[in-house]
Amino acid sequence: MTLVKHITPVVCLLLILSGMANAQELSNKGKEFWVGYGHHQFMEPGLTNTQDMILYLSAEEAANVTVTIEGTTWTRSYSIPANTVIPTALIPKSGAIDARLVSLPPSYGGTGGEGVFTNKGIHIVSDVPIVAYAHIFGSASSGATMLMPINTWGYSYISLNSQQHYADNCFSWMYVVAKENNTVVEITPSELSRNGRPAGVPFTVTLNKGDIYQLIGASLGSGVGRELTGTTVKSLGNSDGKCFPIAVFSGSSRTAISCPGGSGSSGDNNMQQVFPFQAWGKRYLTAPISGKTATSYQTNLYKVVVKDPTTIVKRNGVQLTGLTSHSCYEFQSRTADYIESDKPVLLAQFMASMDGCPFTADIGDPEMIYTSPIEQATKRVAFYRNTKEVIDINGLILIIPDAGLTSLKIDGSNTYDVAYAHPNLPGYTVVVKKWKSADAQCIVQSDSSFNAITYGLGSYESYGYNAGTYINNLNAIGQIHNTMDTSATQNAYTCVNTPVNLSVLFTYQPAKLVWQLSKTAITPGTDVVDNAPVPTSQVNIKGVVFYEYSLPQSYQFAAAGSYDISILSTAPHIENCNNTEEIIYTITVKGKPAAVASYTNGLGCAYDSVHFSGTKTGNGYNINRWAWDFPAKKTDGMNTTQSFAAGTVPVKLTVVSEEGCVADTAFSVDVYPVPHAAFSLNDVCEGLPVTVTDQSTGVINSWSWNFGDGTTAVKNTAALFDKTYTTAGTFPVKLLVTSDHSCVKDTTISIAVHAAPVADFTMPKAVCMPEGKATFTNISKVSDQSPLSYQWNFGDGSSPSNEISPSHVYATAGNYGVNLRVNTSYGCTDDTTKALKAFYEKPVADFSTAADTLCQGADNAFTDKSTAVNSTIQEWAWDFGDGTNDNVRNPDKRYTQPGDYTVQLAVTSSAGCISDPATQDVKVFLQPVIDAGPSFTVEYGTTVEFQPVVNDVTGLTFSWTPATELTSPTVLNPQLIALHDEKYTLTATGLSGCTASDDMEVKVYKPVKIPNAFSPNGDHINDTWMITNLADYRNSTVEVFNRYGQLVFKSIGYDRPWDGMYNGNMLPLATYYYVIKLKDGSAPLTGYVVILK
Repeated sequence: MTLVKHITPVVCLLLILSGMANAQELSNKGKEFWVGYGHHQFMEPGLTNTQDMILYLSAEEAANVTVTIEGTTWTRSYSIPANTVIPTALIPKSGAIDARLVSLPPSYGGTGGEGVFTNKGIHIVSDVPIVAYAHIFGSASSGATMLMPINTWGYSYISLNSQQHYADNCFSWMYVVAKENNTVVEITPSELSRNGRPAGVPFTVTLNKGDIYQLIGASLGSGVGRELTGTTVKSLGNSDGKCFPIAVFSGSSRTAISCPGGSGSSGDNNMQQVFPFQAWGKRYLTAPISGKTATSYQTNLYKVVVKDPTTIVKRNGVQLTGLTSHSCYEFQSRTADYIESDKPVLLAQFMASMDGCPFTADIGDPEMIYTSPIEQATKRVAFYRNTKEVIDINGLILIIPDAGLTSLKIDGSNTYDVAYAHPNLPGYTVVVKKWKSADAQCIVQSDSSFNAITYGLGSYESYGYNAGTYINNLNAIGQIHNTMDTSATQNAYTCVNTPVNLSVLFTYQPAKLVWQLSKTAITPGTDVVDNAPVPTSQVNIKGVVFYEYSLPQSYQFAAAGSYDISILSTAPHIENCNNTEEIIYTITVKGKPAAVASYTNGLGCAYDSVHFSGTKTGNGYNINRWAWDFPAKKTDGMNTTQSFAAGTVPVKLTVVSEEGCVADTAFSVDVYPVPHAAFSLNDVCEGLPVTVTDQSTGVINSWSWNFGDGTTAVKNTAALFDKTYTTAGTFPVKLLVTSDHSCVKDTTISIAVHAAPVADFTMPKAVCMPEGKATFTNISKVSDQSPLSYQWNFGDGSSPSNEISPSHVYATAGNYGVNLRVNTSYGCTDDTTKALKAFYEKPVADFSTAADTLCQGADNAFTDKSTAVNSTIQEWAWDFGDGTNDNVRNPDKRYTQPGDYTVQLAVTSSAGCISDPATQDVKVFLQPVIDAGPSFTVEYGTTVEFQPVVNDVTGLTFSWTPATELTSPTVLNPQLIALHDEKYTLTATGLSGCTASDDMEVKVYKPVKIPNAFSPNGDHINDTWMITNLADYRNSTVEVFNRYGQLVFKSIGYDRPWDGMYNGNMLPLATYYYVIKLKDGSAPLTGYVVILK
């Protein structure tokens, strides 16, 4: 069987909903909050105190939350199910426990709500991160704020307030909350306070945990109050030299808000927790509030607070002017805008009173909302929409990169009312979502970071606040890098027991850094103090230069969760008691990947291939590296194949996810011993048995044999046995032994099975007597072609022979038993016996010839006269002495060359006996071969010499005919004076009268002489054109042309000379052109002839 095992470690995975792990992850979501019950108009003497304050607690995971009023017995506990929002009990506002920040007006001898308030701080503590809101509402008035957890608080603030214009008992206010005892705060009012604090004069107060200092702006009368925008707050060092982060809230008891020239008079209270200076940004995107319908955009007011009056602020690329005495720029807008600055600023958006600004007549009332910069954008928010006070519509304004639209989900849906391109920053979209008002939690998320505000509108009623945001210190960004991630320089999270590097980016170069690692569960957990930090690199992020500072070693977390890394950064520009700010960034530690291993071990035997496999995923992670650790080897890769000796083998797999998270698993593999296979056997001859001896060792249950010849056997013991091979060859004999654990081992030995020879020979067809010679042809064979040896016994008592194919002479005819024994070099043998009794007398050859002398090339007939006793002649073998022969009985022979030849005949009887040869001589004489030579065509009277060719000039005589006119008719090359045409015959005669003849011709021609003129005038002198010898050329043609190319004379042959006539008329005196063709193969004769008178 095949053993397959899967090894999966038990992994606990804690899911942490978080933002970017390489940032501080400081947001409005936290575990601890403080807030105060800020001043409201209805708290003033003579009014009804009918306002109420309530908290909304929103949890995405089950939470246990306690709300207390510091220094009192008032406490409330809440168990909040996951993904729900609950409203708390109303905050007490009268009696022994009264959380309101109120006191009698100065005219009544009080401070008018100004000063230090103890036992009034509202404290919220949760066991898991939640989102919290505070809402103060009353008859036709409502104001709410998003709360910020204590880890987002800062040391330096500037208050940003709304307009203050409603009634003389309504005021602009701000307050400070402390979370530590002995917190010293410096406040510099931007305006005269209600209790006489002068503008521009700083004062300090000391607060203990939960204490609140509230500053109230003075009234100017006629319902107008002094606005506290621009009031600064700083945390100073106490007597121990320590300073602590604080929270600041800004708001109004109740106010109307209008654009210049507006007529709105309805009023609302408002309040917002102020962003600390380190969380301010340089880039903001805004969008107007939508009224009753999604596209009924209101005109909103905006304030941009600057810390440095030299700060350049631009709206849609145009620089803002008119910095107010409250350190802010103001503008109104009904469009989506892009605000950018060269230094950090704080931006607030205001809803106007009904009819207070254009397009605000349908619904709504004053509200103040702090917006977040693009740098603090988040990918997920959970907020609470509600119905207080008399709210009809809930709304969401969200600004998101275009690429984030497809993944945007609002309460799990990708639907919304309106989406339009941001007109002043390409690449961003404004999304508007409207609901009928309800008390409900809303969760918004996307793959892209976004900024959002949420609000509620009613008739003369409204609320609004930031929907959710990061509140990171934008001067610093924490980073982590999982050391095993080679593809990235930073990671969003790390995992349990994963080596991780810690670093932080600053917009400035600190003079000192203290990594307070002892505050968190990290290994090693020792603080690191760097009194002269040197940046490891410098990076530019969206136009901002950051300096990176890294710890030199790696760290690990033992459990999943969220861990805060605290860094104390000291620099001269930091505005607190010791020029030191605490940077806290949260590291999300997830459960480690699962190192899942499986292996296939076949039968689990030693040295078998063990196939190990990892997985591409494990516990929700994508794995991209696998490291296997074996006892004698380490190797990488998801899959590997190994082999091991017998025993228990420890194996460890370490995996690394694509994020650099590390996990491992260890297990062991049982490997069983393999038996040893061995046996012996000897080579053998074909057909003989061979003994097989097993020599295997180990605990063996079975022996499986494969003999290599197509036969097998399975044995249950190691006993000897015999095997017989029926064919020769080399056979691999394989033994496979199987152990008690089914482990197998085999071995193979080749056995040579030598071929058995086959003894065989052919007998002579006949033994011809009296010679008695018998030749035996050995046709013995052996299939392996091995050498053979032979022993012959001829059956006549003679000595044996060891020749391969011997000849033996028998003295007398008889019947003899001939035996042949054949032996191979390997000792294999065979024999055979055959009877010999074919004894015959040999024939006598004889023949005659028609002529014993003849000419070369003549046919000669030969006649057989041979005889055979007790047989017939069956074959004739003629040898004509010239290298040719024949096998017919009576052949004809033609000799091609002269000479003396001996003709020989041997005959074979039907018994196969061959005669002695018979011979006769034949003489062949030379046959002349002649060629009379080339014929001649010569001019009359030319002397020519004949040029014949013959095959022999010495043994022949010659005769030329006719002999007359030849110089000598009996020589081979006579001469002749050519006077006429003649045919000559040459005859050559050799010995024995052998002759041959051939002819040649001599032709004599006369030259044609053409006169160039004649005079056909009748004087009988040159009256015609006489052309000498032309008449001898019977086939010649003559053509004459006048100067116009006209043919005037033509003849075939020239028996009658031309007389100058043409068509019966004498041609005129002139020059004429002629063409004469002799038709003897020569070129035409051309020229001119003149007719004269």
